[in-house]
Amino acid sequence: MLIAMSVTYDKLFCLIEKQKITSNALMLQANISGNIISQLQRNEYLSLETIESICRVFQCRIDDISENHFIPTAEIQNRRYLGNKFKLLDFIVEIVNENCSDTEIFADIFAGTGSFASAFIGKTIITNDLLYSNHICNMAWFGNETVRLQLLKRLIFEYNRNMDFEKNYMTENFSNTYFSNTDCSKIGVVREDIEQKYLTGIINDRERAILITSLIYGMDKIANTCGHYDAWRRGAIFKRQLILPMLNVPEKNNKNNRCFNEDAN
Repeated sequence: MLIAMSVTYDKLFCLIEKQKITSNALMLQANISGNIISQLQRNEYLSLETIESICRVFQCRIDDISENHFIPTAEIQNRRYLGNKFKLLDFIVEIVNENCSDTEIFADIFAGTGSFASAFIGKTIITNDLLYSNHICNMAWFGNETVRLQLLKRLIFEYNRNMDFEKNYMTENFSNTYFSNTDCSKIGVVREDIEQKYLTGIINDRERAILITSLIYGMDKIANTCGHYDAWRRGAIFKRQLILPMLNVPEKNNKNNRCFNEDAN
């Protein structure tokens, strides 16, 4: 996953002039190389860690010197889920092509994360899973509604910037277990905002699913657990903060795709 963004040198130059920091001093205080300074002058992409180091020197926000939105991306296989079949896809596709290459409809009755179905994008895909979180993820990846990717990117960018703290369901029930108290607050705030935007018609069903799935993937990256969410590590130090990724989803899928949340029996 690439986490990078572009810095506007003109904005940074204004800070350098204002605070009278030389390039050498910036290199020393931010622990960056001369090559990074050259990249800054060319407005090239830098790692988030580098930009955060520069911001600490100038005591500024990332927004103050950034040109583009910082949004990491996620692929379907990036979810933390036992039983993910992504590593078996080459074998599965080979068998399918050998025995039923002319098939136009693929149904996965126990779809899980949807990794199997992802191998047949372009065909008609039918997914089903009784676990609602899996159903939501499958709607995000394979749903037949058209989505507005720029709107979703803007919302995710705003969620990632939000540092406001408030008590909510997550802080009251899960604080300092799987997630820190701060991240629990953010998870609760984001989840409530997604639902509010859906109920007021700002986003459609699949856009809602994409945002919730983004939240799930972001939570998986920082979860204080060795496996599934049946236990957490007591006394763990929470080093990472919640960052929602933008799912690498198509704006449009096959219009005949269907996603179900039913008992397969």
